[in-house]
Amino acid sequence: MKEPKLIKVLRTFSKSEFKEFGKFVASPFFSTGRNITPLYNALKKFYPDFDGDNFSRESILNELSKNRRKITHQVLKTQMTEIYKLAERYMTIQRARPNIGLDAFFFAGNCLSRSLYEIGESKMTNTVKKVKEDGIGHGFYLNYFYAGAMAKTFHDIRGAYSKAIPLYNHDSEILLHQFLCNASHYISSIAELKRDFKFDIQKNLLFNFLNNTGFEKLLEELKDKNDIYSKASRIYIFLILTYINFLNKNTANYFALKEELFKNIHIFNGFEKGFFSHAIYWLADYMVKGPHYTIFTEEAFEVINFRLQNNLYKRTYKDPFTVSSFCSFFYAGFILRKKNWLKNFKNKYLAELPEPERNSCDAWTSIFIDFLEGNYTECLNGINHFKSFILLYTYPVKRLQLMVFYELGYINEAFYAIEAFKSFLRQNKNVSEEFLESNAGFIKFYTKLLKHKFGEKELNMKKILGEAKNSAAENQEWIIEKIEELA
Repeated sequence: MKEPKLIKVLRTFSKSEFKEFGKFVASPFFSTGRNITPLYNALKKFYPDFDGDNFSRESILNELSKNRRKITHQVLKTQMTEIYKLAERYMTIQRARPNIGLDAFFFAGNCLSRSLYEIGESKMTNTVKKVKEDGIGHGFYLNYFYAGAMAKTFHDIRGAYSKAIPLYNHDSEILLHQFLCNASHYISSIAELKRDFKFDIQKNLLFNFLNNTGFEKLLEELKDKNDIYSKASRIYIFLILTYINFLNKNTANYFALKEELFKNIHIFNGFEKGFFSHAIYWLADYMVKGPHYTIFTEEAFEVINFRLQNNLYKRTYKDPFTVSSFCSFFYAGFILRKKNWLKNFKNKYLAELPEPERNSCDAWTSIFIDFLEGNYTECLNGINHFKSFILLYTYPVKRLQLMVFYELGYINEAFYAIEAFKSFLRQNKNVSEEFLESNAGFIKFYTKLLKHKFGEKELNMKKILGEAKNSAAENQEWIIEKIEELA
């Protein structure tokens, strides 16, 4: 039979969700006078796949007819519609559960209409406390706004000041904090897009607005405020200024901004810490090369582990582990030579990737693990048999091939591969200038090392080491290691 919306929805339910939905269906409060529990029980026998030769409209009718009178196709169609409506309502209520501020807002609104002022205000007071304990993030602003708005309503009615809730004369402060939160997330996404792909930032109206907004002045106004919201706003502003400086090619203030950014990061919830960790890791990996490159990667690596241990690496537990995040986390471990960590990471999380990309990621990770273990021949064989992959993560494979040729002493193959890599860079015109420059920087240092190692050209090791440490070349840590070996 043609797959109904109900089946598409039920197939996504976990075991616990499907069981809970059964209680939802059985509740006379939610089912509008129609007993559809038998239909739920009939569908339960086909959960979770709802597939195969045994699953059909007739099989559902047969299950329903076992313990009751035979029903018609039209009755089944009506009941399927009714139970789908319940599924929608269940998903709505389930989604609303984490929004404690919104939940309390509706409860307190009911208290307000019943003149239960003390009960309503007590609920809002406890809700605001809970919102603060959870830490600041996108959800915080939604919850706090609703909780705070209703708290102020009760305050105005009763004329009694509640010490537990900081009351403002208007909503501008909380709206400002929410704007800065959203702006920092927005600007980080366009900055990352700008770094990897060609992107005309000057045509982006919101970026130009942010670029011309007096964030430095706002930062000065907030510096003497110690409430949690002002602290959060300062951190968001630090991140916004960091990205703006980067996009305007003014990186002088980066390290000072980054240091300030992490002073109060504990006030954020786990998901927001995950956002900051991704932002700083991205800057460490792509922007701040030079002597601080490994330091920032180690710092980001610690936060990556925090995100993994606390299940903060996906938007929800039902979402797959994105290929981009998986490869980004893995490559951080590769840079730091964490062989055992890489193996454990792969064994644990590879299965969480979307199935179409899983095999490619399996082959991709194996190549890098072989390299770290010194299995250069196996690594090269894996590279030769490696099939097309996400463009941005194909570049590390191209560089790894050159590194393997260097380690094996395949000088002729290395020079051919250099030309092939240059051609590959020229052909992919959608990547950004910064990305091209960092890969070109790797080729430059690699070529010099290759010529020196095989006697074609002598190098001033002290000079080239300094240049490498302050460069923006990819795989900088490997380049520095090879220079030091030659020295």
